[in-house]
Amino acid sequence: SGAKVFHLFDEASGIPMLFFEAMKGNEAGGVTRILTGNPLHTSGEQYDAHHSKRKQYTFVAELSAEQSPNVRAGRKLIEGLATKEWIDERAGDWGRDSTVFRARVLGQFPRYEPGQLLRMDEVAAAFERWERAKLEGRLQIGVDVAFTGDDASVAPRRGMKIDSIIDVNGIDADGLAVHVAGMARDMRRPHERKPLVVYDAQGKAGADFSRAIRQFEDEIEIVAVWGNAKPKDERRYLMRRDELAYGFAAWVKRGGAMPPNSKLEGEIGKTISRPVNKDKHDYRHRIPSNDELRSTLGRSPDRRNACELACADVSDGDG
Repeated sequence: SGAKVFHLFDEASGIPMLFFEAMKGNEAGGVTRILTGNPLHTSGEQYDAHHSKRKQYTFVAELSAEQSPNVRAGRKLIEGLATKEWIDERAGDWGRDSTVFRARVLGQFPRYEPGQLLRMDEVAAAFERWERAKLEGRLQIGVDVAFTGDDASVAPRRGMKIDSIIDVNGIDADGLAVHVAGMARDMRRPHERKPLVVYDAQGKAGADFSRAIRQFEDEIEIVAVWGNAKPKDERRYLMRRDELAYGFAAWVKRGGAMPPNSKLEGEIGKTISRPVNKDKHDYRHRIPSNDELRSTLGRSPDRRNACELACADVSDGDG
């Protein structure tokens, strides 16, 4: 403390309010306070500075990456600042109309739709936890099978940590089966029970992978999931895939950790539940289908699907 103090809070959106409360005792002699960072949260001091406490701050601004000198000039003037190419890549990862693009590129606070399964700050926290999270528990590998132009994705998990998210492109069912079995073999610990491989068996691609992966059933426990099948809880969900999406969201909220992945972040951001039919009082949860997301995001949510399968509770049901 002193006659005049200067407080600079970087990435202020993620700093808990208790820190700001603690600093007030040092501000009695006057303070210059600067808060910077992406607006990921819809609560806290940074959010309040733009809303309820706006009059307490001398200058408040939202800065878009599209205002970067590099973007305006169409060439790199300042190293480290956003470029048009970077913005276009992020638009491809997240979608220009997404909450993630709004916050991380346009510098605007998120506006969540009703039914948003995971908020940006919850996903960011899961990414931040990843490096320090421990790999404990049985190995379960989620496999999103895709042979129609989309990438196949593989996500191995132990306990509360997804170890990695691997995109596999340009490979057929047999090649993917060899890849998954090899991963299970490499990651299996001495004297550990068989790794669990969970995949979506829907459609021809799923059927082809079912045939191919069975040759390794002496090394792995294989569980087929049909996304369009009936859910375990038929009162709450329309289909099994809706139930898997909610299960994954609950795992993240309980403290699950994921490796940072911008495409995964975009796919999660588009996971918004809608009631099946309000007019007929059918309030079961339904999330957008892969085809619906492909039309808005430009791709299937393969990484999100792999993570959902990696976190799926298959203790009873499924095949």
